[in-house]
Amino acid sequence: MSDEPQEKELPDLVESHDKILAIAKKIKTARKLNVFKCPEGEKGCFACKPIESILKGEAEFVGLGGYNRDVYILNSRDEASDSVIL
Repeated sequence: MSDEPQEKELPDLVESHDKILAIAKKIKTARKLNVFKCPEGEKGCFACKPIESILKGEAEFVGLGGYNRDVYILNSRDEASDSVIL
């Protein structure tokens, strides 16, 4: 492994622009229709699961944390595992 910078080939600019634009259009449509689907489907992903637990009432509000953000404790479904603090 070298500490020196290495040259990397950049992706095609037009192709990258088209990919980003397609994703942006999907986001715009989802926001307009207020329909947000997780790319991972029903099983959810690491980003969706904690928020969904809060919305389902499966978390306890603790108070305000740093940057004036809500802090929750997620109730564990498995008695052996620890709670997660968000």
